[in-house]
Amino acid sequence: MFAVGFELQFYVFSTIGAFLVCFPTAPGRVQSLSISQTTSPSELDIEWDEQILNNCPTSLYHVEYELINEDQCLEIIDPIRFNDNDTTETSTTITGLKAYSTYRVFITAENEAGKGLSEVIEGTTNETGKDNR
Repeated sequence: MFAVGFELQFYVFSTIGAFLVCFPTAPGRVQSLSISQTTSPSELDIEWDEQILNNCPTSLYHVEYELINEDQCLEIIDPIRFNDNDTTETSTTITGLKAYSTYRVFITAENEAGKGLSEVIEGTTNETGKDNR
């Protein structure tokens, strides 16, 4: 899968100077997405870099996840996607997860032009509650 994007901009000149006018486009995928265990077996920490496109900052990040392997012994064939709390920050902790299970996490940036493409990462929760970072 790939995305094609372009930026349409032009300069407006007046007697008081010139300024740039940009037509916003939806953001691309978030960058530097990472996932890590916490000391809790029911949580995963997620972090990413801020997404800015065409001088149009991201207003919201949508966080979704799905269980893909429960207790490292039961592969989920048709996982159900859950919506975690959306955030304006570039990190979040997903809670209420099953211990020693693998999750697929989707992060989607949104700005005034709409939603961008999702970036995906997988991570496994802690088995025993000890810090394995």
